[in-house]
Amino acid sequence: MGIQSAHFFAFKSVPLEWAHLSFILHEIAREKGAAAEAEADDNDTGTVPHSPVMDVDANCIGFRGVQKANGPISQVWALVRNGTDDGIEVNLITDGGSRDSSKRASASRSAQREKMSLKSLELEIELCTLLQTNGNDDDAKDVSERLKKSQTSSKRRLEPTFSDNLKMRVESEENNFVKFRRAHLQADPLIARRSCETESDVICSNDSDFIAYNPAAIVMKDYKLSAGGSINNIILWTGTKGTADKVNFLLKRRFREITGDVFSVPTHPIFDEEDDFLCRALLSCAIGNDYWQGGQPGFGPKAALELSQAGVNIPDISERRMYYVNKIAQFAAVSRHLRSRAIKCEDTVWAFAQAMVYEPANEEGYPSCYIYEKPTRLPYYLRNFAPNDGSCVVSAVENKPLVAECSHVGDATTHEFLQEEGMVQCSICHSCLCRYCGLKYGDDGYICVKCHRATFGEIEKRIKPLDTMKIELTSAGTEIPSSATFIEIKEI
Repeated sequence: MGIQSAHFFAFKSVPLEWAHLSFILHEIAREKGAAAEAEADDNDTGTVPHSPVMDVDANCIGFRGVQKANGPISQVWALVRNGTDDGIEVNLITDGGSRDSSKRASASRSAQREKMSLKSLELEIELCTLLQTNGNDDDAKDVSERLKKSQTSSKRRLEPTFSDNLKMRVESEENNFVKFRRAHLQADPLIARRSCETESDVICSNDSDFIAYNPAAIVMKDYKLSAGGSINNIILWTGTKGTADKVNFLLKRRFREITGDVFSVPTHPIFDEEDDFLCRALLSCAIGNDYWQGGQPGFGPKAALELSQAGVNIPDISERRMYYVNKIAQFAAVSRHLRSRAIKCEDTVWAFAQAMVYEPANEEGYPSCYIYEKPTRLPYYLRNFAPNDGSCVVSAVENKPLVAECSHVGDATTHEFLQEEGMVQCSICHSCLCRYCGLKYGDDGYICVKCHRATFGEIEKRIKPLDTMKIELTSAGTEIPSSATFIEIKEI
């Protein structure tokens, strides 16, 4: 999740303990409080002490608990418990009810789940055929194991009720140090805006995009949760040497056992000097992120560093942005196979970066706002991001970059994508598909999910899903182990 190869760009800490993080946050809060007091008017009677603030990317952290005994809510609540016990305000920020199709990673993941579901159906049919024809036992066991893995993969997702359930948990606690916030669309822009406006002191997320949104941010990128609920082995990320040096100074001043450098220096620190948010977005997208899946073929850390170093010599922001767009569009991959996927249209490159930074960053039910500034011009592809006050010009549908509509993304809905990403056609119904949603069909063709499922015909109707068989057997009084495989259930 986030920027590909992000470890090349981030200042990463050594494993730290919770006490280390708590101390850092309280020191930052103390400095904020002192700064606020210094700026107060002479008539002020005093300032309210500033508590440290942790913003939790709740969907991202909750996913760590999918298919685990304690579940997603418990994963998130471990952070709440550790934070509030130390006087840290914890904001649990979840995704809204929908996502814009410009978040291409969402379409890719949805399509992948549907493909895994179809693969499970194929394996179920194959296994039933083996069992009914008294096929080889070893073959049946092999298919059963592959089926179990396929079913597990297709179910690795948060339940749609996760956000509502988390909200109810927060409301039941009556703890002033924990707050629930639901984004209008995605949580990422809301979290990024709060970080840029210094409303939060640390972000807890596995997502690496935040060091591009706000390079100076402190991101709790990884940690280990013990069986008792304590948090340790914390890995912090930041995008700037200044933040790394500050944390290093604070920890060494307080903890004498820390003697070496807390942060390692990245080999390609592209976000350390780039001060423009759109230039950082262009670099992130070209490398590959959730908005431009895979990025520009062949454009890796080395190319990104060389481009950012050249950009430093262009003081005019508008000129620098266009320079980045031009160089990324002109970038030619070495491999002919990769070159066929290259994006050569500058308008398409620009649209990817705009999608990253101009998605509304407001909470659900609040007026639209943005991470940085309001957009003044957007392509038709991002028309839903335009503010409602008429201040933004949206390109006509026929203007570049051209938009296409994919007929299926796994959940029977359509979604838009940029034509230059690549599109295919279903060999049976001739519907348009993006490069994520088409399944290979024959030697060179593609088939949509709906038509592929239809090829199973009456066979699918005779195959009962594993969960359905478990429920029926349990209702009949048969005890079924939770770990029972498809072949074991069929034998029962």
